[in-house]
Formats: sequence, structure tokens, C-alpha cells
Amino acid sequence: MPSSWIPAALCFSAGLAASPPIRVLARWLPDRLIADAAGQELPIWEDRWRNEAQIGLLGLGLGMTFGGIALFTGVHVPLFAWALLTSFSLLLAMIDHHAQLLPDMLTWPLLLLGLVANLFNCFVPPTDALAGAIAGYSTLWIANLYFQAVRGKTVLCPGDFKYMGAVGAWVGVTHLPAVFILAAVALPAYRMLPSRLRPADGMLSFGPALSVAGVVCVTGILLSTSR
Repeated sequence: MPSSWIPAALCFSAGLAASPPIRVLARWLPDRLIADAAGQELPIWEDRWRNEAQIGLLGLGLGMTFGGIALFTGVHVPLFAWALLTSFSLLLAMIDHHAQLLPDMLTWPLLLLGLVANLFNCFVPPTDALAGAIAGYSTLWIANLYFQAVRGKTVLCPGDFKYMGAVGAWVGVTHLPAVFILAAVALPAYRMLPSRLRPADGMLSFGPALSVAGVVCVTGILLSTSR
């Protein structure tokens, strides 16, 4: 077996191992937050939080993605940072899809991790990352104010602003337009999901499209800098 396949196999295994906690957290965390807000008790464990079929498919997809990127780029610090972003983004996408919620306990750490990663120039220079975080948050905040003033309705939530700021911290201000374009492409595709894959209330959120856009953009940066 070529030496490059060994780290790729380890990354594949890491993707498989990350699948169960991501799947369980995606269902447990929103239930926990909702129960806390209502002052209710939440059972320590519920079987509905674990779905073996979904965990298997999720693990296979995540493992193949981790292994494939590792095979292409080699194993280095930016790869680990990218894997962390991908895991966070997947978790946030699943939570927002099921519960229309982007928890602060995930978005703020993701923003800080992006700034720290780029402090070591993993993807973009530190100043670019800081400007991206500010621009990402403020752009959606201003857009939401516009819709409130002109159309009299709110189309985005504070969690969307924070998540956009977090993505901006990873991609930097120069790549932020690409994120907006990719999210604009991903959102209509997301809205075409069949009814059986939609949340119970039928509502679709912005978070999954933003997750796809952020991961695709950072993956592009990683691949271009690893050549």
C-alpha cells in the first residue's frame, strides 16, 4: 500500500468515528435547549436521537470526504482545521434543518476557531479573516434590516448573522462573495428536497445552504494551497 494511503485511511476512519456524535448531537442539542428554555426536564437518552441507518450513511460520506481530501492534499495542520470546520458545518446544518436553530454555543466557537486557524495562515491571512468575520455578520444583519424596513418582515435570524460571521472568519473577506454566490445556488436546490426529507413543519432554513457554501469555499482554498 502506498504511504499516502495510510493517512488517508486514518482520515477515513476519523470520519466514520465522527458520525455517531454528530448525528446524536444534532437531535439532542436542540431538544436540550428547548427544554431548558421551557424549564422542562429532558431524559438522559432517547432512542430517537440515534438512527443506525443515518449514522452509517453519514459516516460513510464523511469518511470518504475526509479520506479523499487527505489523499489529495496530504496530512497537515490546515487539513485538520478543514475537518473541524466540516464537522461543525455538518452539525449546524443538521440542527438548523430539523429545528430551525443555530445555537450560539456552536457558532461563536466556530468563529473563534476560524480566527485562530487563520492566525497561523491556514487558509487566509489573519487580517483577511477578521475582516471576513465582520463583513459576514454585518452583511446579513443589514440585509435583514432592509427586509424589515421595506417588506415589513424578518427573513433571517440572529443565528444566521453569527454563522455567516463564522464562515467569514474561515474564508476571509476576499472569498466572502463566493460564499454568497454558492449559498444562493445551494438554497434553491435545498428547497427542492422531497417532502419526506423536510422538517415536520415544512420550513426550510438558510443554515444548510450556508454550510455547503462555506465548506466548498474552504475546500477550494485548501486544495489550491496544497498543490
